[in-house]
Amino acid sequence: MEMLLMGTSLAADAVGETGTVVAGSAGHLVDSTLELLLPVLKAVGAFVILWGVFCAAVRLVVMEIKLLRGREYQQDAALIRQHLGYYLLLGLSFIIALDVVETLLHPSWEELGILAGLVILRTVMGFGLQMEMREIKQELEEQSAVQHHGDE
Repeated sequence: MEMLLMGTSLAADAVGETGTVVAGSAGHLVDSTLELLLPVLKAVGAFVILWGVFCAAVRLVVMEIKLLRGREYQQDAALIRQHLGYYLLLGLSFIIALDVVETLLHPSWEELGILAGLVILRTVMGFGLQMEMREIKQELEEQSAVQHHGDE
């Protein structure tokens, strides 16, 4: 009988008088689901960064082979930097999302400080990458204009 009362008490905690799930129970379900997603966000962020590094390394090897054959490489170097920066920012965005979820689940000043640091880092990197992309675009346009004038 005691076991039956305990089970009824637990059920009453989970279901309100109208038969709807109590907010505390739903909140626990959301928290549990988010906890399960944390390793996925971490893995995706790390994978994106590592994939970008791998792709940049492959492109670097190809660029060095071109250099050994006496070909121009400045355009390739600029594109490698641009692509690597893109992957770093994208991976960092996933890591920031991870930190936002962790901060929501376990709010603390330490978590908030880590989150603020990551957001500042991502903002600075994004700004620097945008400036670099503009410079690369301008360099490529200038090279194209010089080659176009040389063809005439």
